[in-house]
Amino acid sequence: MGRVRTEATLPKRKGPVRSDPLGHVWVAAPTVPGFTDSTTWAVLDSLFRPLATVRVPAPLEVLGLGAAHLLGASRDTLGRITIGLYPVIRPARRPETGGR
Repeated sequence: MGRVRTEATLPKRKGPVRSDPLGHVWVAAPTVPGFTDSTTWAVLDSLFRPLATVRVPAPLEVLGLGAAHLLGASRDTLGRITIGLYPVIRPARRPETGGR
């Protein structure tokens, strides 16, 4: 029987991980402050299979997650707040042949 991985043996994850009401897991790609003007979020199903991506400006405070969007707020250098609704980009599905 294989060993069970514990928190001490799991790889460390840097960056935000969230979930939405549908049970999808949202994982933000790591960024380097000052060198990246955007962040890409990967949307995964409950088995951690990729479903979609969302690209947002960095830094962005996530206010809400939905099936088709990410709602976020950012602040410019003058302190003004911008609210944005960013679409979920799903890969095109291949047509099924169905063996007919």
